[in-house]
Amino acid sequence: MIKDRLKIALWLSIGMFFVPTIVWAQVIITGTVSDSYGPVIGANIIEKGTTNGVISDINGDFKLQVSNTKKTIIKVSYVGYKDKEIPLNGKVKFHINLEEDSETLQEVTVVAYGIQKKETLTGAISSVKTDALLASPNASVANSLAGKITGLSSVQNSGQPGAEDPKIFVRGVGSLTEGGAAPLTLVDGVERNFYQMDPNEIESITVLKDASATAVFGVRGANGVILVTTRRGTDSRAKISLSSSVGISQIAQWVEMSDVYTYAQLYNEQERNDGREEIFKPYDLDRFEKGDNPIMYPNINWRDYMVKTASIQAQHNLNLSGGTDKIRYFVSVGFLYQDGLLKDFGTNDSYKYKRYNYRTNLDYSMTKSTTLKLGIDGIVGDRQEPTNTNIWKDLSISQPFSGPGLVNGKPMTSKEHYSSILYRNPFIITYGKGHSNNVANTMNLDLHLVQNLNFITKGLSVEVKGAYNTDYSVITIRRGNIETYTPYFESEINGSELNVGDSDFNYNIVHRISGINSKDSWEQNNNRGRNWYFETNARYNRKFNNHNMGVLSLYNQNKKYYGPCAKVRG
Repeated sequence: MIKDRLKIALWLSIGMFFVPTIVWAQVIITGTVSDSYGPVIGANIIEKGTTNGVISDINGDFKLQVSNTKKTIIKVSYVGYKDKEIPLNGKVKFHINLEEDSETLQEVTVVAYGIQKKETLTGAISSVKTDALLASPNASVANSLAGKITGLSSVQNSGQPGAEDPKIFVRGVGSLTEGGAAPLTLVDGVERNFYQMDPNEIESITVLKDASATAVFGVRGANGVILVTTRRGTDSRAKISLSSSVGISQIAQWVEMSDVYTYAQLYNEQERNDGREEIFKPYDLDRFEKGDNPIMYPNINWRDYMVKTASIQAQHNLNLSGGTDKIRYFVSVGFLYQDGLLKDFGTNDSYKYKRYNYRTNLDYSMTKSTTLKLGIDGIVGDRQEPTNTNIWKDLSISQPFSGPGLVNGKPMTSKEHYSSILYRNPFIITYGKGHSNNVANTMNLDLHLVQNLNFITKGLSVEVKGAYNTDYSVITIRRGNIETYTPYFESEINGSELNVGDSDFNYNIVHRISGINSKDSWEQNNNRGRNWYFETNARYNRKFNNHNMGVLSLYNQNKKYYGPCAKVRG
């Protein structure tokens, strides 16, 4: 038996010695990348399926070490050119000629007061289309630009429903203040805010980043320019689009807080170290540890008690587009709803936001050379928030023994002998104290006439544009005052002393109003504003062989009116 095992082991050893070992040899390939004009500098040459790659040098030459297999393929790419895949097939030297991607180069991009083909662009310009904006369903479309445009940064300071608009900077903060570093924002050529627009209405967003791209705007374009172009109808059959999205918002992570027993022990230790009398007696500590009297000795995690696990965000849009060679149309209506993470408790003192968007764009070809464009759009937003604007701070610093919350529908505070160390009870100062509603209504009207003058000379045209913008907001603040209650031991009411060593006792909740139940009040502030914009220009765009010529003569002006603020109280 032992001899047989030795034979098997010997044969295995001999077999392993003669098993062929496969060694993947490496080979260096070289080549040159060029186009119809000469060497291509900075082209990417990558071994397909790997991250192994190099770029071509100033002469278009490259050198790359790849696996020497028949299946190896190298991929060559460069902006504005079609990608090329080349199998090795045993070759080690290549001459690669790239072809221009005419579709990409012929694509037009919105620039200052017009459009331009990508192949003729010299300034630093980036743009995103509708699909990219819809990929991330943000309540504020400005937040969808983060990470999609090089050189653009956005800072969002709040996640409150209806207050999520970020601060946007193009190539950093170039002024002494953040307000002075904000870029100029134009919607269809008129200075407007686009943050609360429905992304389904937007055709593209273009960011002009350097001096050559923003020069026509003068000093107002010093911090960059954001151009928003809305969607318009085309000569086609009617298209109806309905889209809906529902999302869930959650708090990613809370900082863990101590329970009431740990808090009381540490606070007593602090008092002893400072030479003061302990606040929490042994009987208090015993109740906190056992948790057998949650009303007199509460242990409340206010975050769990007052904050929802998740909230809902829903966005819906219906749009219609189409037209003929004479008239083209785009009509869109949208609705957004955001629920806050703060629980309601039947008082309606929580966070909510509703937004209604509408837009109509019409293009009417009056003659073969004359086009009239009409645009009407608006936004109606209704934002609600509690009067306690420090609620999130209060949730973080309020003690777990500051109250038991709602008991039999009555808001309870904590025992009076804790008053010297209590910060505040977040439940008492939030619910029943009122809330505010901010209803903002914005409406815009555009009228744009384009006259083609090709009958005089090809490429010549004149345009006249007028816009009227109006906004009206009503802020209603409703304040209330509710009765709050403090629990007492029954023995305290009867005048007898409480035997702190006896855990077998009865207690009653004594309703004591901690304040006067004053009459509810409300206050309303009305604000209004309006402005108009006028622009006229003559432009000449012409291509002569391989040369492009563009001339623009433009005049514009705007005027703003500020209406009086009205305040009403009741």
